[in-house]
Parts: sequence; structure tokens; C-alpha cells
Amino acid sequence: MEFLPILGERQWVLLTKDKNVRRNQLEVEAILNAGVRAFVVTATNLNHQRVGELLSRAMPKIVRICQRPGPFIYNITATGILSQVSRRALRRRAGARSRNR
Repeated sequence: MEFLPILGERQWVLLTKDKNVRRNQLEVEAILNAGVRAFVVTATNLNHQRVGELLSRAMPKIVRICQRPGPFIYNITATGILSQVSRRALRRRAGARSRNR
């Protein structure tokens, strides 16, 4: 994900349905290094309209959360619940790559 450093530099927010972004060691490392603020829709089997409705309902919370600096990753469930992936878990995932070298 070559664009993550650009997102961090421009202080943009990542909205994605790619659940692997919070699990992939390289992507987690890039998010941490770039200070990215990310929100991951974890609900499966939602069409584009439903994802749009979900993000629209969650947007006030997203805006409030984004007042804080990154890096962070929040999950967004199908019911609109936002939960933060702990920094400890993110660091552990990012560090797994360096331990496996």
C-alpha cells in the first residue's frame, strides 16, 4: 500500500472494507510509520449502498475520533459500532515481521 505514507502526510483518513489492512504486517507497519487514521468496515456481504448508509451513520463518530492524531485503526461493524484496535495489538502485528526476518 504505497499510498499510506501519502495519506499520513496529507492527514487524510483511510476508509476501507479491506479487513486485511489491520492484519497484514507490512500494512500495519506502514499505518504506524505514516501516522494514518484508518477505519475498516468489518461487515461482510454489504453492497455499496449499505456501506454508504453505514458510513453515513458512523460519520459523526468518525469525525469526532479524527480530531485525535494517528496512527490508529478502528473497526466499524454492520450495526455501526466503532471499536479501536489497540496500539499494543498494532505494534505486535507490525513487530512480527521484524521478528520473522
